[in-house]
Amino acid sequence: RVVGSSITLEAFDEYYRGVAPIKTVVMHIFSDSTAAAVALETGEINIMDVNTANYEKFNAMDTITIAQSESPHITCVHMNSEVYPFDNPLVRKAVNYCVNRAFMVEVAVDGIGKETSNIVSPMMFGYDENAVTYDYNPEKAKELLAEAGISTPLNIGTIGATSFGEKIAPILQENLAAIGLNADIEVTDSSFIDAACKGNYTIGIMGLVVYNGVAWDMDAYSILFDSEAIDAFNLPRISNPRIDELFRLGRSAINDEARLAYYKELNDLVQEDSGWVMLYNRYTTIGYSSDLNLTLYAPNVIYFYDCRWK
Repeated sequence: RVVGSSITLEAFDEYYRGVAPIKTVVMHIFSDSTAAAVALETGEINIMDVNTANYEKFNAMDTITIAQSESPHITCVHMNSEVYPFDNPLVRKAVNYCVNRAFMVEVAVDGIGKETSNIVSPMMFGYDENAVTYDYNPEKAKELLAEAGISTPLNIGTIGATSFGEKIAPILQENLAAIGLNADIEVTDSSFIDAACKGNYTIGIMGLVVYNGVAWDMDAYSILFDSEAIDAFNLPRISNPRIDELFRLGRSAINDEARLAYYKELNDLVQEDSGWVMLYNRYTTIGYSSDLNLTLYAPNVIYFYDCRWK
């Protein structure tokens, strides 16, 4: 390892899968994404995560092959249920209806993603394609605000985000204003995440990859929805005893059918609570030299031992 520069890996000839076709792999560290893109284009490097801004360019090159897979990463909005007006679930539902997810995908990831309001990634055990979801319906959002007794226009404070959410924040601000909820924007560093975990925020934007370290299973979402995760990543700070119980039941059941039934109910309850506004799943995209045989395993895994030159 050369700190801040590279890591060199050498194949172990007695590896149980056999001798690796490629003996040496050098992992270069680039602090500048433009320099990394040039290195891939010139052949200085052979594999790289491709950001969405460079996708069309590399996809058009004969010397570069693009591999893409679904990702468990989800971009979302979260609302503090302890703060007015988001202490009213009707207001939280209104926000779910007012966001223009399709436009956010185009702006934030150049269309290299999939809009969704489902809390669960399609990669997760427990995903239900028939789950309760929200479409883009500003008029429905206005009706819910009226039902909640909210007089508009109303200043709701500040939309908080790290640099990750800076492209989304102006769209969210505009969508909220269209239903009479006015907000400022504050983009900061990771201190916003710390503040949100402690409940010191009103509404914010976050990017999440939910994984329990063992399997792609809905049990991992307990870090977002369980009551014990308040003051951590239960950012809406909603305590629902039935949700807590469903996580326990899902962990203890040994029958997949039973587990799926528990998770379906859990999914619907979280959507009913509406503390989260799921926006889109972005895709994992890598570019690699076309004279290399490579397999991208979802969500974002390459095994060097099965890479080989053509």
